[in-house]
Amino acid sequence: MKQDNQGETSSRSYLALAASGFNKIKNQEDVRFAMPIALTFNMPDSKVRLKNLKEQIHALNFTWQNPAEDFNSKIDVASSLIAYQNGQYSVNGKVTEVKTVAEEKSLPKPVGTPALFKEFFKVQGRIITVFFAIIFLVLAIFIAFGRKIYKNMFKR
Repeated sequence: MKQDNQGETSSRSYLALAASGFNKIKNQEDVRFAMPIALTFNMPDSKVRLKNLKEQIHALNFTWQNPAEDFNSKIDVASSLIAYQNGQYSVNGKVTEVKTVAEEKSLPKPVGTPALFKEFFKVQGRIITVFFAIIFLVLAIFIAFGRKIYKNMFKR
């Protein structure tokens, strides 16, 4: 392939650190990092876990980076230049408004028993596990008998 020298390096890269691992550090206020750190969290799947996540984030005594103030980025693809600078998105040099908050839509309530499908996959997983265990057991028995027959073939 021909070298085109169009690749660029990132001016800033982040080291990802799980917040659960960071919470195990005893003297968090004394910790200093040599490079920017991105704390990662598990995505909440309920309102209670979302509330707990917000409390966990607020409990961390950090100066958080504000991407709208000090993060600039651009992606140059074949036909477009997509950029983010000073809190504004632009496509091919034209400022573009990007919705950052999704509109809430009221979804219809599901009809039926959702617990049926919740248990279905647990049962299905157990059935497959038992099925493969039986197959491996039969295979082990065939291998044992096969070795015995093969060895006896040379003893005569």
